[in-house]
Amino acid sequence: MARHRWYVQAVALLVVLKAAAGSAAPPTTTRSRSSSTVVAGMVFCDQCKDGARGLFDYPLYGARVAIECGGGESPVTVRECNTNWFGGFSVRMEGTPEMNRCTARVVQATGHCGAAIPTAPRDLTLAFRMLGLALYTVPPLLSQPLRPMDFCPSPLTSPSPPALALAPSPIPTPIIAPPPRVLAGSPSPAPLAPQASPPAAHLAPDPTLATR
Repeated sequence: MARHRWYVQAVALLVVLKAAAGSAAPPTTTRSRSSSTVVAGMVFCDQCKDGARGLFDYPLYGARVAIECGGGESPVTVRECNTNWFGGFSVRMEGTPEMNRCTARVVQATGHCGAAIPTAPRDLTLAFRMLGLALYTVPPLLSQPLRPMDFCPSPLTSPSPPALALAPSPIPTPIIAPPPRVLAGSPSPAPLAPQASPPAAHLAPDPTLATR
């Protein structure tokens, strides 16, 4: 982003100096000051096809950029230009037309980054207007290859949460009562004496049975 701003500022400075030099005409000539409009931006090769400028992207030389206005499904192409060795482009037009509803997009690219053509349009933004000059800038345009390069990092996938393991139910531990403690000097309990079973009952003989 800082490099894009530096490029736009450099282009704007050159255009302003050129306009100022052209307006400084000798006093003997009658020359009217003309106004102009400049559209500036940059094109990058999106090698990883992630839709944003990254570490592996580089300025694309020789890309064809179209400035379109009117909107809708069939916009009108007002200007076309090619990018330089630094991936930058600038289009100059006479007058100060209203270009807030205009867009810029890549319609042709070179090398392996020309597979996804044409690219999505990006809106123009008015940077400044002074001394008869209007400068419009556009966010970096991206041209993509057919598929991401092999050295590009794979997209991060969120891992699935681990399954919750059910803890086994605890086994109750039997409580064993400790034996009673016997204090020193206290008499030990007497053992229980076995109980005698009651004597068996003897029946007396019936005298009536003996006389028979």
